[in-house]
Amino acid sequence: MPDDTLRIDRSAKTLRTLALERMREAIMDFHFQPGERLVERPLCDQLGVSRSVVREVLRQLEAEGLVQMVPGHGPAVAKPDLGRTDEIYELRALLEGIAARACATSASKEQIALLDAALEKLLEAWASGAPVEVMRATASF
Repeated sequence: MPDDTLRIDRSAKTLRTLALERMREAIMDFHFQPGERLVERPLCDQLGVSRSVVREVLRQLEAEGLVQMVPGHGPAVAKPDLGRTDEIYELRALLEGIAARACATSASKEQIALLDAALEKLLEAWASGAPVEVMRATASF
């Protein structure tokens, strides 16, 4: 039987995942403004990660639509596109309906309690009128 007393507990999240979450949050909090260039070297310094991690994060954020590549200038925070936003929410509504049905047929009491708590936070966020908090609470729910 192996001795686990020396085992190092590692975070389930990779450095790339942590950097991605931090950048996503910074964009959503308007730390970086729409249209603002995202220069690799300063981002490396701010995040405390390598250029390869920053490049991977920027590619992921581009795939998510939060970053756009500007020819001749490099990556920048994406400017909102209302037409695309409408499409995203239409698809999201369909997918969330399917997910809600699956949840309703198989959720445990603990999962339902977590959903109730998340819904309460969502209602509080709406009441606060803070768009960023509403987005976070919606994503959490």
